Amino acid sequence: MDVPTQAVWTGWITFGLVSLRVQLFPASRRHGVDLHEVLVADGSRIQHRRVCQAGGREVDNREITKGHKTPDGHSVVLEEADLQALPLPGKHVIDVLGFTPVDGLDPVLVSRAHYAAPHGQAGQRAAQGGLERFDHVQEVGP
Repeated sequence: MDVPTQAVWTGWITFGLVSLRVQLFPASRRHGVDLHEVLVADGSRIQHRRVCQAGGREVDNREITKGHKTPDGHSVVLEEADLQALPLPGKHVIDVLGFTPVDGLDPVLVSRAHYAAPHGQAGQRAAQGGLERFDHVQEVGP
């Protein structure tokens, strides 16, 4: 299987005491026609611009971050480092708690399938030994 160059998530999959470093990739590619917003009169493309409410000037993406308005009206600006430091226990770990038989899975509930590939050389070696035992399993994980 060809591995896409862009992983949508990098982290760990754990099976009890066994942990594997993986990257998650979309299992399917999007097919279809890309549609754009256009002006009805002449078909010219519509642009969306980021404009600062206070200054009225257009701003670059590099100048934008996340923020939160407190109940007293003050804005708290969060940098990327602040967001990364949030104590979210599952943001880089998938705990496999069980498996479901493939024929018991309703395809409507799976909106977008992904597959996991080992990450780095250490992940490759661990996966060779750790995942071989699942080759015969006809079930899917969470």
